[in-house]
Amino acid sequence: MAVKKSERTPAQRALYNNLNQDTELAVKVHESIIEYKPDGWRGVDTREKEVKRAIYNVLKSEVETERIFKIVQEQGEY
Repeated sequence: MAVKKSERTPAQRALYNNLNQDTELAVKVHESIIEYKPDGWRGVDTREKEVKRAIYNVLKSEVETERIFKIVQEQGEY
């Protein structure tokens, strides 16, 4: 069985599993984070806000953005 595009790495699997197994949405969030995250963003409020903005731009929900951000913080890939 081929690995889905949304499940290639642990971080992508975490997004996929927490976004109702919606492959398209998980890929969009992943790509947005990769594109916009600044280096050394963890623990720096202004940089964390950039990551949250990248997530929000896809999800369009503050509640979902905060929920997914907590998951993203735990992923070393980001």
